[in-house]
Amino acid sequence: MLSSETNAPGRSNGFSVLARRATIVISLLVCVAIDIGLAWQARRPISLGQTDFIGFYTAGQLVSQGKGVELFVGPLADGSATYPNAHLIGFTHAPYEALLYVPFAYLSYAPAAWLWCILSILVANVCIFLLLPEIPAIAARPDLAILAVGLFMPVMIAEFNGQDSLLTLLLFCLCFKGLMRNQVVLAGSVLACATLKLPLMIPMFLMIVATTSKRWRFVGGFAATGSILSLLSIAAVSWEGVSGYPAFLRRYSEHGDRYHVADMPNLRGIAVRLMEGRASESETTVVVFSLSMLAVVFAIWVCRRSGNETISLQFALCVTTTILVGYHEYAYDLVLLILPIFAIWNWFLAQPQENRKYKWIPTALALLVLGSPAASLKPSLFSWEVVLIYLFLFRLLWTAKASQTAGDVIALGAV
Repeated sequence: MLSSETNAPGRSNGFSVLARRATIVISLLVCVAIDIGLAWQARRPISLGQTDFIGFYTAGQLVSQGKGVELFVGPLADGSATYPNAHLIGFTHAPYEALLYVPFAYLSYAPAAWLWCILSILVANVCIFLLLPEIPAIAARPDLAILAVGLFMPVMIAEFNGQDSLLTLLLFCLCFKGLMRNQVVLAGSVLACATLKLPLMIPMFLMIVATTSKRWRFVGGFAATGSILSLLSIAAVSWEGVSGYPAFLRRYSEHGDRYHVADMPNLRGIAVRLMEGRASESETTVVVFSLSMLAVVFAIWVCRRSGNETISLQFALCVTTTILVGYHEYAYDLVLLILPIFAIWNWFLAQPQENRKYKWIPTALALLVLGSPAASLKPSLFSWEVVLIYLFLFRLLWTAKASQTAGDVIALGAV
């Protein structure tokens, strides 16, 4: 009898561990099944070069042939010519990123495109397990975290449209992890790598610098890595290509009518939709710039004001603000919303059950994730979702008390 009672807890713990592992495996299998179904539906566009990966692949080909300068200078860059067997879809990303695609250029297009899809799926799952140690309340249910990412439509779009947005998410996750662990130099270095999406990196950099007390260490890490990336950019596209990059971006932005600006999930998209036909393009630009500045300033102010409030909520607000004010982005860039979603979810679960506020949060987050496929049919809906997340995070930080939450106690302003 004594032996039976003594071993009971061990058996219970063993069963609990086994059940947890089983739910993780089931969640992964569900996501794999969804990915297989999407891959089947997207097999022709992916294999025929009808996704955004064609631009990356072509960039890799040009760099591998020593013609990287043509990405930003010459007839290919201004759209008056096309690359043999592949149309170059404006490679607007940082020049050094083209080096990432050089290995793919040694494969024929279809295998290269499928390999990129597989790597994107792997990166999405790596992001989950990078975040879990920093969000302990969610770490207890990793199966739900896996499903949340696997069912979020922007993630699926990024995976099968050949985009690099999940790479941006990976870098933001590493930056968050660095700040959580007081590795400020590392956080700055990682964010420097996110210059591959310059419109998303710039506001994020400004907000972290404005809210962290160890800003010079952060800036130092950013500058050191940025210098290395500058040299890699020169190696990829030559000095002529690097110096021609700003002019290329200016020419690219002059044709906003080609890029479905009204569908962008940001303030720019909202302004274009509301002001089209009522204001000139320059007036719309002034409104977008003014609103963007206000969003950034208010985010910085409330983060600094919150003092000992959780870093996860502050970082989440910075990410949400970045999405809101980013100049050029689409639905697949909303993979970054994974960070605010997890931060809000973790904050809710970390509260004592009897004192929990906003008990509708789990339902709202579930609707945000599960409803994302429907929202993708009308991309403009995403922009209003981002606005609501911004306002909610602002309210949380505005009303936050100085009390610390177990497992989540470092303030962004104190890092």
